[in-house]
Amino acid sequence: MKKYLLLSLVFFVNFSVFSQKKEKLIVIESEDVKKEISKYEFERIYKKNNDKDKIEDVKSLEEYLELFINFKLKVTEAEEMGLDTLSKFKKELAGYRRQLSKPYLSDKNLDEKLLKEAYEHMKYDVNASHILIKIDEMADYKDTLKAYKKLMKIRKRILKGEDFAKLAKIISEDPSAKKSGGNLGYFTAFQMIYDFEKVAYNLSENEVSYPVRTKFGYHLIKLHKKRKARGKVKVAHIMLGLKSKATKKEIDSTKALVFDIYSRLKKGGDFSKLAEKYSTDKSSSKKGGELQFFGVGRMVKEFENAAFSLKKDGDISEPIKTNFGWHIIKRIKKKDIEKYEVLKPELKRKVSRDSRATKSRKFIVEKLKKEYSFKFDEKKLKEFNKVLDTSIFNGNWKIDKAEKLNENLFSFADKNFSQKDFSKFLFETQSKNLKKIPIPIFIDKKFKIFMNKKVIEYEEANLENKYDEFKYLMKEYHDGMLLFDLTDKKIWTKASKDTVGLKKYV
Repeated sequence: MKKYLLLSLVFFVNFSVFSQKKEKLIVIESEDVKKEISKYEFERIYKKNNDKDKIEDVKSLEEYLELFINFKLKVTEAEEMGLDTLSKFKKELAGYRRQLSKPYLSDKNLDEKLLKEAYEHMKYDVNASHILIKIDEMADYKDTLKAYKKLMKIRKRILKGEDFAKLAKIISEDPSAKKSGGNLGYFTAFQMIYDFEKVAYNLSENEVSYPVRTKFGYHLIKLHKKRKARGKVKVAHIMLGLKSKATKKEIDSTKALVFDIYSRLKKGGDFSKLAEKYSTDKSSSKKGGELQFFGVGRMVKEFENAAFSLKKDGDISEPIKTNFGWHIIKRIKKKDIEKYEVLKPELKRKVSRDSRATKSRKFIVEKLKKEYSFKFDEKKLKEFNKVLDTSIFNGNWKIDKAEKLNENLFSFADKNFSQKDFSKFLFETQSKNLKKIPIPIFIDKKFKIFMNKKVIEYEEANLENKYDEFKYLMKEYHDGMLLFDLTDKKIWTKASKDTVGLKKYV
């Protein structure tokens, strides 16, 4: 049988009575459980649900306390039933924890800066060209320097007057450069890898950047134009597709038909019906030719320019030709870039999936290393050069080769990680068909991944000890889930079988 003891019956109108976080308010006892609940926990829940710092009606506080006690008694009952030990419960709670922990594992100031920077970029479209010299992400210093110096020489030639596009066609290792001269057209935020985007947006018109490193290699970037963002547009189109090897007869008949349809539209023809009847884009023809909203860089150049040149909703373009065939476009709706606060949730999602996210993670790892007095023995890491060989690139490296490596490798806070721990990580994460690179470079890259992983794991595991807000938030989720499961088990599940029992329980 459960019983509880209320340790303080005196509540002042001011909440200063709850100043001590560990001061007990309620003790719940049963045969298997003894649970102490602090005044601080009750104060926090009360303020959160009532949005008050002061209590005008002491009676309402006492009523809320009674509800709080009943809630905690039901949670205790659920725990005694073992509902918190079920795998389904643990899995769901762990999922909530992962989501709740994210803000604590990034730097809020840097995150906000990245969001605002992305928004500023979204306000403009940029047209740029690039010359790429490919270099592997794990290339050694010698190969990296070679690529950098090569681009520096090309940059000097451009600054002396040689044509960027001509050099791109000859030198660039981007396959599309041979036709485009390296021109990427107009693009906006999130359409290029972040390091590339950042440099492009900070160039002046006709300026050529210094070599820029991305995961693809080194780039020289030339900015041609920067314009106010076009925003997004929703259109419908009637498309008459043409095969790449169409005969002259097919080409002529298709052109004749598209201009005939255009003539009908000018005389008041129904766009939706004509799209449904004639358009060869079957994914949109059933919807009257309607497409989803799109912005810069999402459609072929000719289609995009025609769509955005329409002045008002309902306007219809003349037939335009693209690589896909002929199109007639009708503007349905256009929207400009929305305000920052409106776009912020979308920006957060995009940043979390973008290479920007690694900037925040790197920053927080370095911050935590300093906080936890990170220490690293570089000599012990170099000993792996003797035991690791090229078999690691085919997934065939044997961990036995490192059996004599048992020394401490790095430490922080109260944690020590040995060479054996790193050996196990190397063994478990090896995969087949990896590109071969110098072993010291490979070890260095893998060590950084391992070290960062352990620092973040430690921080994540200790969030409850470090942040009261996180601890009590997790407690709310834990208790709320248990109450739901208890209610489901004792009421709703029974209700489907016993309506009399339901009335009795309620």
